Amino acid sequence: MEVLLATAILLSSVLVLMELASIGRYYVQSVDSQSTAQMLCQTALNEILAGAEPLQEVEDRVFEDHPDWVYSVEIEPADRPSLVAVRVTVRQQPAEGPNAAPRGKPKQFSLVRWVPEGDHRADATGSSSEPTGEPSIEPGPEAGTESGAGFGPRPGADQPMAESRRGN
Repeated sequence: MEVLLATAILLSSVLVLMELASIGRYYVQSVDSQSTAQMLCQTALNEILAGAEPLQEVEDRVFEDHPDWVYSVEIEPADRPSLVAVRVTVRQQPAEGPNAAPRGKPKQFSLVRWVPEGDHRADATGSSSEPTGEPSIEPGPEAGTESGAGFGPRPGADQPMAESRRGN
């Protein structure tokens, strides 16, 4: 009798552990899909900003190297004058076909970047690559110093700090 009870407890424990492993695999796949969506979205936006792809609206264009993912580009007026908001949305296409494994809810991810209106080539910072006639501010040779702001060294940074001494 005790052997049957121990076997039943063992089998129920194995079933619970198998269910937990299945749940874990589901969430690993979900996180993997979400990180793939983020990476593909950033890649598509960077290609547009670098000028490798034209800055134009696109709907459900398939990625060449990831055929189960599509992206869309929307160009909307921004809150600021002379800027437009470029929204890139990447989404996973639902599984199709008789052998398609169910993936759960398809993942989707969007990024928005403001770029100058009419600018068809912008670098990764969102500034125009064509001359606009406006002055630009470039960081000086002091950029990245210990002040952290890029405006030169802190006042008194070249002088040694005074030592404080405690009496015993």
